Amino acid sequence: MGNPDLIGPIIFCLLFGSILLLRGKFNFGYIYGVASLGSIGIHIIFNLMSEAQLEASNTGSILGYCLLPIVVLSAISTFLSPSGFSAITAVSCIICLAWSTITATRMFVTSLSMKDQIILVAYPVLLLYSCFALMAVFY
Repeated sequence: MGNPDLIGPIIFCLLFGSILLLRGKFNFGYIYGVASLGSIGIHIIFNLMSEAQLEASNTGSILGYCLLPIVVLSAISTFLSPSGFSAITAVSCIICLAWSTITATRMFVTSLSMKDQIILVAYPVLLLYSCFALMAVFY
């Protein structure tokens, strides 16, 4: 990746928090905390796993832009099932979580040339996006 852009991920985090704010949940601190610690942790793990090095801004950019399906999930869970957990929310959670994880994993595998370690790349990314999905659906 040539030029990392962090404005888009910040806007996606703001949008995610704003949609959750419509439910009466003020979670901006949790969102930015999980995003920063997750990004730093994944950056450290992937730089230790690969021979190529990835800048922290590239890691944040990839993780932030791949957060868009989770933002869509928060909108679905807020507007389509405001009373609580439903079948629509469960199906959309699985789809959006898979979409975010697969997209970020492909970008990391391509950037770091780690084609033999796809599962090892996908697992921490899945855990990070699962935290966001739990926030979107239950918190």
